[in-house]
Amino acid sequence: EEFPDTPVQLSRHAVAGICRRASLPTSGAPPVGLSPRTVRYIHTILHAALRDALRWNRVVRNVADAATPPPVSAATAAPATTWTAAELKSFLDYVAENRNLPAWIFLATAACRRGEALGLHWRDVDLDAGLATLRWQVTSVRHQIVVKERTKTGRGHVIRLDSPTVAMLRSWKARQAEERLFLGPAYEDNDYVFCRGDGRPHHPDRFSREFERNQRYYNRDHPDAPLPIIKLHGLRHTWATLALLAGIDIKIVSDRLDHSSTQVTQEIYTHVTPPMQSDAAEKVADAIFGPQR
Repeated sequence: EEFPDTPVQLSRHAVAGICRRASLPTSGAPPVGLSPRTVRYIHTILHAALRDALRWNRVVRNVADAATPPPVSAATAAPATTWTAAELKSFLDYVAENRNLPAWIFLATAACRRGEALGLHWRDVDLDAGLATLRWQVTSVRHQIVVKERTKTGRGHVIRLDSPTVAMLRSWKARQAEERLFLGPAYEDNDYVFCRGDGRPHHPDRFSREFERNQRYYNRDHPDAPLPIIKLHGLRHTWATLALLAGIDIKIVSDRLDHSSTQVTQEIYTHVTPPMQSDAAEKVADAIFGPQR
């Protein structure tokens, strides 16, 4: 084969990834397929599409009827690993000197997705009103940073910020202004709220690895009380879990998470809602029959 005249530019991270994949065994156990949850989801979509095709006389029958998707019990997502409020505060106190602390606090209190936080612009933040509008997201495609609108319609998701988060953002904005002044022309002012020291956007994958790395550092320094290791997305799950346990209405939690319906929220946080239902049942019974304890 002929090789191109222009050399291919590979980062050290890409080379490391190629080496890791090359070291994987090529024989032995078969690769793990799709999860039961994904298979059931695909079956649902295909069944609905073929049902429409049948109604439009494009097909003679819905062949998906003959398929046997995984049962609902097998397709139920495992409970998300989360932190307690005390564990979250302990971690945030531990990383108090880390430059990524403001972003981690925002993720923990805004309950947004990683890409939405990294794509947040200062022009979409109203600190006086305590509001932030999530319009953009920073993602990674083949290890390259991609910035795009969070939805095809360009609709922003407005969230209300708590007072401590607003105070943190005011302080963070002042620090960014100092960094911009220090670097001068070398600073790339892209208006990102959370970015690298020179103004460029964070690489999402590296940003997540930094979060997980600091958890390992924490557990190394606290061997008697280690934290459960969570993904960066676990901060979003932690907020939702704490909110539901605090008695916040599931509709409000669902709106905050920007879920399409409360049913989605209910399915994800089944580990939280049964105790809530039990507590509600006891409260109503107490109202009817009087306190039994």
